[in-house]
Amino acid sequence: MVTARAFLLGLLPVAAAAGCSAYPTYKNTPIDCTVESAYDVNLLDSTEFSMAWTSADGSPHASMTADVENIPEGPLCGSTTALVARGGGNNDWGSLFGFYGFGKHDESGQEGLSFWARAPGNTGKGFTVLMDDSNTYDPNATCTADAGVVPPKPDSGIACSTSCTLDGGSAASGTVIDTATGAVLSSGTLTAPKTPNECGNDYQTVTTVTGDWKFYTIPFAMFQQQPQPDRVPNAVFTAGTSPGTAMVTSSILNMIFRFPKESAIELWIDHLGFYRHKQDGGIGQ
Repeated sequence: MVTARAFLLGLLPVAAAAGCSAYPTYKNTPIDCTVESAYDVNLLDSTEFSMAWTSADGSPHASMTADVENIPEGPLCGSTTALVARGGGNNDWGSLFGFYGFGKHDESGQEGLSFWARAPGNTGKGFTVLMDDSNTYDPNATCTADAGVVPPKPDSGIACSTSCTLDGGSAASGTVIDTATGAVLSSGTLTAPKTPNECGNDYQTVTTVTGDWKFYTIPFAMFQQQPQPDRVPNAVFTAGTSPGTAMVTSSILNMIFRFPKESAIELWIDHLGFYRHKQDGGIGQ
């Protein structure tokens, strides 16, 4: 059962030198769309992806773009377009993208994340997918220059608190980046220790795709946190009910795709959603 549809985005290398082809040749490889028949998929609403944000790492000539494009070989299982992100030259901590309009998703009845994807040609095939729930992210938090911590709204259901002064108020210069996730840890050279109730510490997993279109399923159990003070469960945060992960899958609030440094990537993604096996035993991969 498909309840909505959407597109996701990815990255591609910057143009090659003049006189050379910038992008690889796409192959018209036969696609078996029946692999999805074993699953019920809640596809994300395309309006959530009408505004995508991207982040390059500031290296000279680093870039990232995100656009909906026609699929050159023709429709993919009924879809004529896919979201593609192109970028390159990110030689510091890498690059990432996410979605301004990502809403709250109750996927407690699903088993994990699914999508069709490909990374054609001589491009990077691996990336990290990060997701947040009500223990790790507050979409309503707003920060002002003199506000150290903004408490969640009483009716928001958000358990964590957002630290607005990333360096704990230290008078320092420069920027500190988490090399594991690409997130800005501090506005200065000093970082305040994380607290048990602090937002952040996304649930993440590394995945690899091939050069041809393929349907991927990633169980929620694959998404784990880093061993930090705000790891769930703790004295403040209660774990969710999805087997194998502490993620509160009834309140998924954010999704980010992160790419390693020095990686030239062209990633096409379509049919992004949350899957579960059909109870009638439909046949799929």
